[in-house]
Parts: sequence; structure tokens; C-alpha cells
Amino acid sequence: MISFLINAAIVLVFLFILVVIASLMTWVVVKLLRFLFPNRFNLRTADFPCGETMESKR
Repeated sequence: MISFLINAAIVLVFLFILVVIASLMTWVVVKLLRFLFPNRFNLRTADFPCGETMESKR
């Protein structure tokens, strides 16, 4: 029973580390795409056609 709890704790720690690494990789990919393609992956111009921004809609 004790060894099962130790194994479960180790698995949970490694799952947490994997989730943190995956989220960091996603963050890096999004930053890279926004840097390489600013018109397509920018949040200010992604929802509006023809390069309009949120400020121009106000």
C-alpha cells in the first residue's frame, strides 16, 4: 500500500512537470508565430478584416 502511494505521488509529480513543459512549449510557439507573422497571429488584428484594429472600431 505504501509503495503504491509513493508510485502514485511520483507519477503525479511527473505529470505536473509534463504539463508545465507543454504549456511553456505552447507559449514559445505562439510567441514565435506572432513574431514571424504579425498580421496573421496578432490578437488586435486577428478578429477584424483588412487590418482594422480594436481602436479603430471605437
